[in-house]
Amino acid sequence: KLIFGERTMQCSVLESAQNRVRLRLVGLNHELEWWQTPHTECPPLGEFYERDYDPAELVTHEVWIAKLFEPVRTNFFNSQCPPPMQFMMPLVVPENAEIVVLIGLHQYLGGTFKLVHIHRHLKYIEIFEVVSHGRQWWYSLHFSTKSQFSLKDLQPSMEPICQPLPKWFQDGAGFPYPQGVKRTISNDLEVDDLDSVIIKRDSSDERNLSGGTEIFIPFRLLLGALPQSLLDSYLFWKDEALSPTSLLDGENMVDKLEGANGYQRLRGYPKNDVKGFEDTMLIVEFQRIGALEGISLPKEGSIDAHSESSVVDITSLPGRTVRVSRIPIDYAREDIIRRRKFCALLESLQLISPQKRKRESNNKRNSGTNANMKGEKDESKFEVGNSVQYDADGTSKKWVTAEILKSYPGNNLYDIDATEALGRVTRVPEMFLRKHESSRRRNRDDGYNVWKYDGLSDSEDEAWADVDDKDDDEKNVEKGSLHEKKHPIPFEQFD
Repeated sequence: KLIFGERTMQCSVLESAQNRVRLRLVGLNHELEWWQTPHTECPPLGEFYERDYDPAELVTHEVWIAKLFEPVRTNFFNSQCPPPMQFMMPLVVPENAEIVVLIGLHQYLGGTFKLVHIHRHLKYIEIFEVVSHGRQWWYSLHFSTKSQFSLKDLQPSMEPICQPLPKWFQDGAGFPYPQGVKRTISNDLEVDDLDSVIIKRDSSDERNLSGGTEIFIPFRLLLGALPQSLLDSYLFWKDEALSPTSLLDGENMVDKLEGANGYQRLRGYPKNDVKGFEDTMLIVEFQRIGALEGISLPKEGSIDAHSESSVVDITSLPGRTVRVSRIPIDYAREDIIRRRKFCALLESLQLISPQKRKRESNNKRNSGTNANMKGEKDESKFEVGNSVQYDADGTSKKWVTAEILKSYPGNNLYDIDATEALGRVTRVPEMFLRKHESSRRRNRDDGYNVWKYDGLSDSEDEAWADVDDKDDDEKNVEKGSLHEKKHPIPFEQFD
């Protein structure tokens, strides 16, 4: 209802598998991916979090962690039902760290289940739980010991209590296990629902201002990452961007490429029923700063991340950051129109096109003998189940349809099934196989009945093939750009 409202829609099934069904909404420029089975895997635990949290083993500059976290752990995560939770902490905590992140392991599935953010000077704790949406992991805020500092609108409980709350939780809100501890990952921490539906919007939709396919991101996946007021006023869609499009002040290309791993960009479109935000649009960028694999630990309590730009200021460790920008939505509409016009011009002029494959001579494509003798590697590779054509008599004149049954190490020999002609044939060299093609296209590519006839020598074949290639190129030039295939510009270049 949030996206399509109250309407009757028709859909067609594009693909049906064990866990997912792909649907196309007729006439609406949208596609759905319905994940029907629950997700039973937690995010893996990184090598940098191989240290068990134990208050007795903390060094001097880490004692403040236990003072803030122990009351929470002993009261909410140390019971018998559900079982006690094991927490992991970074191998080294920098002395100047303002925030330390602990990881709570799932009691049944293992892996990351909780993220515990411990704030040093504000003296409060936030807890995020992993949720699964379309087999992708997100972290949603659900607990805080000081709700007034949280980005989520957490309200302290107003129910009657038998005794006063401890001082550290008087302003606290939320529950330690919103959906309990199950052998599956929840999709929503407020509703007991394990199914998830991914909504994709085509670039042709008039509401899409990114120029590529967009994926709708429900607000529950962003709780704690963005202020609740923004989540209530905008609808967020993720575009196809895989890396930032520009450099920031003081940023170099190396830092940009390092941050491209895990980079995500969301666009916040104003909701129709919210007043005061209809003229603006948000750009939200999730970007990694530095890499835990690239740091060194020269001595206890210190860390070397190669440069100040390789760590997050508040943790003094590599991590992920969120950048939110606001732009006029009219500017975004004008910009997408300019980009589309410019790209249409480039496509019509063929100024940007994919790299063309070099055409091989017929002698190299069919026989393959001379190429193997010279040590050249044939590009054609086949996998089990592929439909191919087999040179039955070794003369390249009698090709029969076959199916790959087995591939030997190195992909140089294959077992095939040519049922209609020869039955099962074992250890067939790759030089006697080719991709399955229609006879019309094969004759055109090979030159039969055009310039090649039986009895021509190899040198004559190559000479006539070169002449034929030149003739084709001249014909393409004479036809002009109107008859040439336009290559659409990919999103990476459009962006």
